[in-house]
Amino acid sequence: MAQLTVEDLSRILADVAGRKLEGVRLVYDGASLSASSPDRPHAVLSRAACRGPATGPWELTAYRASLPAVRAWLQFLEADQGIDVSPFWAGSEVLVVFTAGEAYQAFPVLECPSAPGPPAQAAARRSR
Repeated sequence: MAQLTVEDLSRILADVAGRKLEGVRLVYDGASLSASSPDRPHAVLSRAACRGPATGPWELTAYRASLPAVRAWLQFLEADQGIDVSPFWAGSEVLVVFTAGEAYQAFPVLECPSAPGPPAQAAARRSR
């Protein structure tokens, strides 16, 4: 889970807002959250340092169409308030979840290479 401020997440989303992309690739490396184009993953468009405890790295490609709703929601929050960004998977569907306190927004994603695939899910069920 990437923990950053509303101000930092707003800046990342603003930096990618005007681009003609179907999706926006978000990558958390344990220290920062970066955004890039899915077709040019190494050309970082925006990055923000994370705070709080580090968790395992992840990457996902969010639909660009979901980002205006997130940006509108962020306007109602304090700029220095903490917000968590993380992938969530249950079965075959993967979501990107934005959480601030008890409020959250969740959207489906185009892809999430860090999500466990069907073999990993089956193995987890067998080990219970």
